[in-house]
Amino acid sequence: MRLFDLETTPPIAVPHATYAACDFSYGRATPVHHIAAFGQNLPLPAFLQQAVPKRQAEFLAGRLCAHHALARLNRPTASIPAGEDRAPQWPAGYVGSITHSDTRAAAIVGHASRFSGLGIDHEEIMEPALAEKLQRSILLPQETPLRPQSLTFAAFTSLVFSAKEALYKATYPLIGKMFGFHDVALLRLTPTHLYFAMHADTLPDWQLAVAYVLHPSHCETLLALPASWPTPGGQNAPD
Repeated sequence: MRLFDLETTPPIAVPHATYAACDFSYGRATPVHHIAAFGQNLPLPAFLQQAVPKRQAEFLAGRLCAHHALARLNRPTASIPAGEDRAPQWPAGYVGSITHSDTRAAAIVGHASRFSGLGIDHEEIMEPALAEKLQRSILLPQETPLRPQSLTFAAFTSLVFSAKEALYKATYPLIGKMFGFHDVALLRLTPTHLYFAMHADTLPDWQLAVAYVLHPSHCETLLALPASWPTPGGQNAPD
């Protein structure tokens, strides 16, 4: 497994949070049980010892970014085990989020005194055929007409997918239950944010603004909820 330059400047600025990201490569037939880079030294947990190299590499790259982000908050030796639901278990007093694709990993971390939830996601733009195949599992019927003419259907589907992933990661620890792509609905899209409403009967009546950056080949989305969340009315607005 090979890791490339560590990045610490987030594509979406979040005051008081730290960010780390790196690109990585690995041999698809070679297990990856340990990694040492960027001042971190991480073993693979037991539950992934028999996993395919892709899953092992993604996990280690993501955890390496998370450890580095924690170190920048003066918590260099913190453990980040996976819970029974496989979600990262952050040290007491911290919240964070990890994302990874086939070749890139990133993490964002902040103090619980400033954030009640953080969610980050990085996605490659889907091939058009894949976007068409997956659209019904990602998009609600009322969301498709919200696509701007400037966005291809594949880019729009990838962006909504990524934003719903970031939203889920930020809110799952607060809600304590799993929910799906059809349980939140896109209300509108601006050049910087996607606005969603939770509309399932089993979820809080929250409206959430997920920030994003979109490139020709990939997108990154982020939801940062303040420590005071949920606010009266359950709405968060972009800065």
